[in-house]
Amino acid sequence: MRRRQFIQLLDMLRDELSISSDPAVGVSATPNLKQVLSRHYETLYDAHDWPFLRQMFPRITLNTGQRYYDFPEDMDFDNLEEVNNWWGGQPHPICRGIDFGQYAMYDSDSGVKADPVENWDVRLVGNKEMLEVWPVPAGSGQALQFKGKTKFKRLVDDADLCLLDDQLVVLYAAAELAPPKKRTDINAKLTAALARLGMVKARGQGGSESFRLGLGSTRPRFRGVTVRVR
Repeated sequence: MRRRQFIQLLDMLRDELSISSDPAVGVSATPNLKQVLSRHYETLYDAHDWPFLRQMFPRITLNTGQRYYDFPEDMDFDNLEEVNNWWGGQPHPICRGIDFGQYAMYDSDSGVKADPVENWDVRLVGNKEMLEVWPVPAGSGQALQFKGKTKFKRLVDDADLCLLDDQLVVLYAAAELAPPKKRTDINAKLTAALARLGMVKARGQGGSESFRLGLGSTRPRFRGVTVRVR
């Protein structure tokens, strides 16, 4: 089951390790249990492509003359599959990267504006990472939409939610924390964890889209008139 609270994972781990859930018993072990759970959760998140964590994020409406925008809160902008600019009622793929070459064409610092937006990038504005678009929009009617992976959030507070399968995370943590003298228990839990991983990944691939390699994109590129405004 996904989206279990951190406190629930902790209780499950205690059960796997036969540790009493009584707050008065083994309370000193709790920080270590939480650390191991959190670490295995993050490792599993990074190590595998989880289809159920991919989503299309809400569109970001672009405003005339506005250069910077907030990213969707749950979006990991380093794990994106596709970015489109909705313009003229159609999605047009755009690229990440705004550098000297782009600014030489349309200098955002000098107030140059043009349609449509063709590139995006991440910029540190103050102490916040924000979305920059290029060129700066000259008019309205555009919206960016991102498709990618849900951002990882650490398990810190008891109510924090684990986005991955609860049994998978707990079994990996239990395999590490089982007493060294109980080698049979360690092997059994690791075997169960690997089996669970295979099952969860296979289940997540059901009905996935297939692709033909080498054919390129059939989506239309921009074919409009460029409007430049100073």
